[in-house]
Order: sequence, then structure tokens, then C-alpha cells
Amino acid sequence: MTKLVLEQAGYRVVLASDGAEALLAFTRQASNIHAVLADVIMPGMDGVALAQIIRRMAPALKIVMVTGMIDPAQREALVRVNVSAILNKPISKRKLLQALRNVLDGASTPPIH
Repeated sequence: MTKLVLEQAGYRVVLASDGAEALLAFTRQASNIHAVLADVIMPGMDGVALAQIIRRMAPALKIVMVTGMIDPAQREALVRVNVSAILNKPISKRKLLQALRNVLDGASTPPIH
């Protein structure tokens, strides 16, 4: 559903089923990727580990994390790795698109909700 929402808004989307697949897709297409949207909880490699690795590879890349539940340690780890936004589920179409547009436009205050 998220893919459809993003594509209808004009974004090109690369899907991955887990953190490891997302990392592989990123390494193969890094020059074409302007933002990463990932869940904190994913099979294999979680979103925190993914964000940490991607941040080392691409320090300026925009990273948006979504979560249904996040513990304080995970939130702190994402803040330390300088993710662009943390969005709590459920996320409306409007909120998702607004957050992504804000981080891509370089909003001065990252929307961490």
C-alpha cells in the first residue's frame, strides 16, 4: 500500500522485504536513492542496524523510520544516527507524504514524531 501511495505521488520506489534486502538494494542503486523509508522492526536486520550501516555509507542520505512501537533505546539509537524522521504507526497518507517531502526539501527541524 505504501508503494502505491508513494508512486501515485510521483516517487520511484525500490521495495525490499527485510533489512538485508534493503541494504543490498541500496548498495546496488545508491546513486539513484534520495531517501530510505524503513520500519524499525524487520526480519533479520532491524531498522536501527540498517540506518547505522546506511549512515556510514551515505552520511547525507535522508532516512525515515516508521514504527508501531519503539523502546527508548531504539529511539535514542535512531536519534544518534541522525535519522531524518521517526513516524509512529498508523500513518496517514497525508502524514507520510508530508514527512517525506519535508526531509527531501531539507526542513530545518527534522520531523521526529
